[in-house]
Amino acid sequence: MAPYHHQALSKTLYRTLLRSTKHYTSPKNGPILSSLLYRSGSDDEVDYTAAEKHVVSKTDETSSSTHQDIDDLIHAEEARDLSKPYKELLEQRKKREASDEEGDLISETGRGLDASTSEERLHTFLYRGLLKEIIGTHAHMNFPFQAEQGEDNVMTRLKDVIRREFKGSDDSLSKTYSGKIRRDTAFSALKELQKKLTWAETLGLNLDDDGSQSREIDNLVAKGVVRLPLNPTSAYLKTGTFLVAHPLLTGCFAKSVICILQHTESQSIGEEDDGEHMGGTYGLIVNKPLKIGVPNHDSNQSRDRTLREVIRYDCLPEGIKLAFGDNRVRNGGPVNMSMQMIRTSTIDEEEKWKLGGTVLSMVGDGCSVEDVKDEVTSTAMDTDSAIYFGGDIIKAAQAVIDNGIQEENFSFIAGASCWEPGQLENEIKKGYWIPCAGPPDIAFSGSCVVNGAENMSVADSSLWVSTMASLGEQEGRMAQIIEDFVEYDENGLPCDEF
Repeated sequence: MAPYHHQALSKTLYRTLLRSTKHYTSPKNGPILSSLLYRSGSDDEVDYTAAEKHVVSKTDETSSSTHQDIDDLIHAEEARDLSKPYKELLEQRKKREASDEEGDLISETGRGLDASTSEERLHTFLYRGLLKEIIGTHAHMNFPFQAEQGEDNVMTRLKDVIRREFKGSDDSLSKTYSGKIRRDTAFSALKELQKKLTWAETLGLNLDDDGSQSREIDNLVAKGVVRLPLNPTSAYLKTGTFLVAHPLLTGCFAKSVICILQHTESQSIGEEDDGEHMGGTYGLIVNKPLKIGVPNHDSNQSRDRTLREVIRYDCLPEGIKLAFGDNRVRNGGPVNMSMQMIRTSTIDEEEKWKLGGTVLSMVGDGCSVEDVKDEVTSTAMDTDSAIYFGGDIIKAAQAVIDNGIQEENFSFIAGASCWEPGQLENEIKKGYWIPCAGPPDIAFSGSCVVNGAENMSVADSSLWVSTMASLGEQEGRMAQIIEDFVEYDENGLPCDEF
């Protein structure tokens, strides 16, 4: 791999890498730690094998303008932005470069990479290629159960790739790169592996844990929540499906549980296919109440916002103010849409008041999930009520005023979560979400019943932990250590640097 005077360094680096990876490949914490490895903003179409395409000769200045691959890589800060596709970030950067060119700030040869710049940046390029191979061709994130799925899993590939690259075999991804670049890549990998270990320990993960927490995790499992199969998408993307966010997903969707209210495949509109299509997915985050600070108290204290505080008071009809003004409101997502009403109602109440809306059924029918029983097609569990979303809010307010239906039978969510056709399917493929079947009451109340004690329920971020625990013990443990984690620090970035 390296000249003689670098062999001692290479062997030491190799042994240190293997010592770090033992934590990622152990059956105890390996699935969790392997799930801390992920690639953000990686382009699946990039060819990482041909290093010579990205190196510019010191003497061949005329070739500089044809070697733009490395210079097109996005910065680390941009790579951490999961809200935008990688190609969109590339386009933004190209536009900035184009504006510089118009101002004659960059010379014709300056737009390319010289040999020294290539040497400095090629190791990050190689690192990205190896990380892509370890995580998976299309996946950006893995839940713990995915990290240990199959014989050729993330835990196995991590060690195998390190061994293969140090041997310099014919199938090595780094075979066309220089020894220096390969060593720099190994140092980058070691830095990231150690960073993840430090971060996990800071969050409370015991690297020598013997699995004694399993009983505690069992007591947190959400009752009635079952992971759905990932393929085919038509089997689970339907009204009533719940989406559980990956623990490392950031932004407004962090630690969220979403209920899908509508999903339609892309389809042409009009008699002729003019290129316009309609379809997509509409859902609501169900475990995030809108908060407001409490006056004259510590800034960390807050309470749930009510309907009269979310909507301008003079915009609310008197009947709605009287019936629902004090009802708490949850945050359904980043899309600013009208208020969504979710309610629970018996058959007799529905026949009397005819409030309308759509029944939120429990997903499961047609899905090959052994743990999902026949009763999953019921609209409710252990109750004679059904869960509805939408309907006539004016009639609903009158029913409450007339004492026909209780005020607490109604919940409200502001904002929504929407995806264009195919977008959610792609995010699930990348590992951002896991689809689950669960009681419709979770969408209504934003809480779930757990196994720990009879009739014990949890809400908000604890609902996310319990739904994660329903996926498996490792998922529950990973959710526990990240539940109270708010901000990333420079020594514990979960996102890999490029």
